[in-house]
Amino acid sequence: MTIAEFDFTSEASYGIFIAAGGFEERVLTFVHRVNVPKFSIEQAILLRYVTQREDNEPNFNRLVAQVEKFTDNIEIIDADIHNPDKFLRELVGKIHYVSTSLIGRSAVIDISGMADVLICCCLRAADINLLQTSVVYTEASDYYPREPEWNDVIDVVKNRNFTGMAKFLQTAGIEDIQIPTDFKGNNRPGYKACLFMMVGYEPNRVQGLVDDYAPNAIVIFYGKSPHERLHGRQWLSINLHKHIFDGWRYRERENISTIEVENILDILETEYQTLRSEYDVGIASQCSKMQTVASYLFWKQHPEIQLIFTTPVKWERERYSLGEGRTFKFNL
Repeated sequence: MTIAEFDFTSEASYGIFIAAGGFEERVLTFVHRVNVPKFSIEQAILLRYVTQREDNEPNFNRLVAQVEKFTDNIEIIDADIHNPDKFLRELVGKIHYVSTSLIGRSAVIDISGMADVLICCCLRAADINLLQTSVVYTEASDYYPREPEWNDVIDVVKNRNFTGMAKFLQTAGIEDIQIPTDFKGNNRPGYKACLFMMVGYEPNRVQGLVDDYAPNAIVIFYGKSPHERLHGRQWLSINLHKHIFDGWRYRERENISTIEVENILDILETEYQTLRSEYDVGIASQCSKMQTVASYLFWKQHPEIQLIFTTPVKWERERYSLGEGRTFKFNL
């Protein structure tokens, strides 16, 4: 299971294409970069966000217009991140309906514009329908908070200056915690809970999750970008979360990849085998989208664990990501 840059010069054919119309620029990158004569799909399923419709609608409309160049068969599903069980049921049913007429039982899922819970629901729906699945992912060219702001944002987080946090962070606090039914796992009576957290740059959401979930132990994973110019962001993440876990029993792991799925799975497996005899484990992926893909695959290997998701009060459209980077493909 290796990830590689998508080869836009080669022919590619899929039964179903799934993508979401979020507000980031990279949401449209894949459909703009593919070579129309060499890229074919039989059916598209496009996800339309229910939340922050005003922010997301422009790119959603552009996504529909671009996908119409590849196929006339487009189905649209409302994506309500507050009700992932309902979304998953509808997506499973929609894939089942359209796949009855497919020549190729394959799916390509562009996760670039998807919230973490939608990524896992899409992968689960494709698995339930027994599709051969590939993921495509376009990285941003840069991310907030940007380097000149790092010391300022660390200070406001350290001082719990919530007004100041709103000026720097990608999301405005935590609104909801979800454990979709399919990902509830199998907690054993009398066992303690350990929370695996792949943290990013949103300590406000991490704080809310830890306080609400109240685990007996925590393992914190700090991500390392494949780009040397972004390696300092691991230092930023460590310092943003430095005081959040005071009073909790925790262990920290650094240098977990933000994109190499095999690396992520190996590290999760090592920690899990150490702790599984004493703890039931839940995983919350709040850093990179490919770490979320890895957490789903880890759940498939160990369906007794839980996958846990947090929904912010609001995604800050102007402070989320910048531009477009490389596009990758990963075959599940």
